Amino acid sequence: MSQTNKFIKGAALLSGAAFITKLLSALYKIPLQNLTGNEGFYVYQQVYPFYGIASVLALNGFPLYISKLISESNEEHHGEVIKRTQVWVTLFSISAFLFLFFLSSQVAQLMGDGQLAPVIRATSVIYLFIPFLSMGRGYFQGLMNMKPTALSQVAEQLVRVTLLIVVALLFAKMDLSVYQMGTWAMRSSWIGALVGTSVVGLFFIKSRSHLRPSTLPMGTPAYSEIRKRFLTEGLALTFMSSLLLVFQLIDSFTVYNGLIDGGYPSTQAMIMKGVYDRAQPFVQVGLVLGVSVAASTLPLLRNDHKAGQREAWVRNSVRILKLTALLSGAASVGLIAVMPWLNQALFQDQSGTQALQVYSLSVLILSLIHVMFAIIHSTSSSLFGWGALMSGLVFKAAFNTIAVRTVGIVGSSFVTVVSLMLIFFLLAKQLDKAIWDEVLDTSFLLKYSLVLSIMGLGVYGTLNMSQSAFGTSNRLTALVSILIGVFVGVTIIIAALLKLDILTKEEWQSLALLKKMKK
Repeated sequence: MSQTNKFIKGAALLSGAAFITKLLSALYKIPLQNLTGNEGFYVYQQVYPFYGIASVLALNGFPLYISKLISESNEEHHGEVIKRTQVWVTLFSISAFLFLFFLSSQVAQLMGDGQLAPVIRATSVIYLFIPFLSMGRGYFQGLMNMKPTALSQVAEQLVRVTLLIVVALLFAKMDLSVYQMGTWAMRSSWIGALVGTSVVGLFFIKSRSHLRPSTLPMGTPAYSEIRKRFLTEGLALTFMSSLLLVFQLIDSFTVYNGLIDGGYPSTQAMIMKGVYDRAQPFVQVGLVLGVSVAASTLPLLRNDHKAGQREAWVRNSVRILKLTALLSGAASVGLIAVMPWLNQALFQDQSGTQALQVYSLSVLILSLIHVMFAIIHSTSSSLFGWGALMSGLVFKAAFNTIAVRTVGIVGSSFVTVVSLMLIFFLLAKQLDKAIWDEVLDTSFLLKYSLVLSIMGLGVYGTLNMSQSAFGTSNRLTALVSILIGVFVGVTIIIAALLKLDILTKEEWQSLALLKKMKK
């Protein structure tokens, strides 16, 4: 019981740190776009997926894989596990750095904009910090000590965001090109990583007595096993954690090129890509709401399965799916309803609102994909889910340019949603039938659909009435309307939870946050 409590507290600490860092990561993009314009935002967002993937590798993918190896081994073997795993993580990281640094010009040309090369080179440096960050974070997570990971990621993000805003302010005051701004902005990523590494290093120095010297030669079967698990579990977990970023990376190679092929001048194509990228902070915040609350219960699924408690495993899986569907569904519908006003308030105009509304559907679908992937992973460590993920990515890569060339940026949003739906249905087929029998309960689905419909119509109607009352919409009146609309939406959701019994009594009691809300 004490181990379980420690695990839950650690998961809560990580969830809190993740909420802070993801919120910072989403919110800084608003002043960045306001200060640098759509063209500056385009330059930053074109290269951002390379940073984002490195960040996920160092924060979620590799540390989670390493923590599993640590937790499964005896204390006297921790040093050997770290040593052997570091070989593969270091090889991967150095290879990624060399590829991006020396082939930056070729990558930039594939994106359709050769001037992005120095921005890509500036970003590549962060890959050199991945072995240090992932090893330290993974080691402590394996010991159920989440504090080093939480503190290092908050410190890293605070430093990076501060430097980014400083660069954006300098761009607004000095005669810098958008590409010079982008290069300096991306340098903030590895400076932040250096700070994060220092924080982890301080904890590691204090705890070095826990690591004992390696006594086994590198050619033993254990080394081969670690290599095999790195190529299967490690990369699979990382790939899932960075799924949205991989979609953004595909966008970097296809949206701008698709607009050029569609006949748009290069400057106009840059502006439209910058408008399209406004969706990212909205989706990031939406995903935090949909995933973070449920994340604290996900580690228990593996314990349920290992202990042979099938009924508990099914029950917890159903609870997580229902809660995620409710929160992320409310986030998606809410974003669609407020998007015209939100776009105006945060980005100064309503350009691309339709494309952003379509993209907002990905909050619900992607949140459910994350949860289903975690549920499947709790019972298997093989190449689960790879076929589903690859099918969605292949579909996105194959049709994105065609869609953008035909109908503009809304086409890319539509292809993103359809690709995620493909992944969702393929993963759903792998999920235990007992789980779906409870989730697809007719009563739950009817109440769920009713609540989201009433919330969406209520928020949209309230915003329209607010606009009529305030007159012509500007940034201030749009913001006031949004606050009123959000209050109405939250009120509807809470009232529905209390009156319609969408969640059972046991589901209320198992979730501390909702238990307090009920009181």
